[in-house]
Formats: sequence, structure tokens, C-alpha cells
Amino acid sequence: MRRSCVLLVALLAVAAACSKGDKAKQTDASSSAARDTARTTTASVTYRAFGNEPFWAVTIDPQGLHFVSPDDTAGTHFPGTEPVASGDTLHWAAKSDRGSIDVRIWPGQCSDGMSDKVWSLVSAVRLNEVLFAGCADQSLGQPGVMSH
Repeated sequence: MRRSCVLLVALLAVAAACSKGDKAKQTDASSSAARDTARTTTASVTYRAFGNEPFWAVTIDPQGLHFVSPDDTAGTHFPGTEPVASGDTLHWAAKSDRGSIDVRIWPGQCSDGMSDKVWSLVSAVRLNEVLFAGCADQSLGQPGVMSH
């Protein structure tokens, strides 16, 4: 997590050094790429955000968002929604009769604290008023099949 913060500060310093014209071009290109990624994400990629203490997971695929925990093994399903891209962060927000969910996933090294695996994505989830922080993974192709 600390490396992610250092990387973010470094990126902000580089952006500040650019001229206004260059920043506008970079922003347009980044925004365009982020929008393209967001448009194709739910059609071709399944994301899984997860954490422990407490254990939890949310799967995001074309069928929607599905949050599970040991207290609710059946989980809570939210309707599918297109992600909104902001910089390198993908953001999903959805509501159901059981409340709301807000999921954000961005690149960064993340350890789940339980294994030696280092994940390449970080996640933050708000389920109703409860906040969860953890790692994330993605798979191409079939919904529900995760790469490890």
C-alpha cells in the first residue's frame, strides 16, 4: 500500500511538471483510454475483490456484483453496472433492495496477509455503511473463473 502512495505522489509530481498544453493532451488520452477500458471491462473481464479480518469477497461480472462473507454465505447480489474509469481506478456503484455497494479497484501491489501471494490490484469496497479494504484479481473470458 505504501508503494502505491509513493507511486501516486511521483505521478502527481510528473504531471505538475508538464505544461498546460501537454497536460490537456495527456488527460484527453488517459480519459479516452480509461473510457475504452471501462466500456469493454464488464463484457470481457471478471473482477474479484477480497480481504480478510473479516473475510469478504465481491465478484463483478456481466451478471452483476455479488458480495459474500462468512456471515452471509448466500451473499448479496447487485445489478450489473458499467464501471466508471477515473485515472487508473475503476469504480462500480449499484443498489438493490438490500442496500448499496461501491467498489473501487486500481493497480498496486497488495498482500492479502494470509498467503505469500502479492496481488497486482488493490480494492476498496463500501457495503451500505461498512468499509472493506483488500486486494483484487481479474480474469479474461468466462465470468466467475479467476486467475491466480
